[in-house]
Amino acid sequence: MKWLRRDSVARATYPLLNAFYANQESLLTDEIRTLDANMDFLCQENTLNDSSMFQNQIQELSQDNTALPVGRLFENYEKDLNRIYLDVLTQGWQDLSTADLEQLEELALSCPFVNGSAVYKARSLFSHIQPGISYNDLEICNAVGVYKNGIGTTSIVDRISEDLQVFIYLTQQMNKLKSIQP
Repeated sequence: MKWLRRDSVARATYPLLNAFYANQESLLTDEIRTLDANMDFLCQENTLNDSSMFQNQIQELSQDNTALPVGRLFENYEKDLNRIYLDVLTQGWQDLSTADLEQLEELALSCPFVNGSAVYKARSLFSHIQPGISYNDLEICNAVGVYKNGIGTTSIVDRISEDLQVFIYLTQQMNKLKSIQP
């Protein structure tokens, strides 16, 4: 993408390449990735030990997340999950609305090939509500018409391993936050 941004001649020469570039430029992927990186900053020790820095960062992230334009379905899910996550950090689980809890569960139980990486974030958050739940993406995705045979570059075992790593990371971050907050 960096090369395509710099080389307008290549984009103009190859219409298919230009169409791909235009499609990718319309995605909020970079903004979401930047927001995720900034959210990671919340869980760093210096931020956790400074409550005013933590609160300022939360407020800034909330504003940045709110400012994201409406995008494609999977991008909107990312935006919603970020909002829910920030709400949990500021208000706790007990103050989440029923609608937020239902959205979290619905997304966690959905096919990641349809709803994007927000599904994995939802699963990590939902595991705090329903620990030990497991997800069979092959079954979930086949049920909605996204047929996978389990043969491919990423096996179900690899996907579960990735989910587990994300879950462990988010659990560690939530535990850090719990130990700091009164």
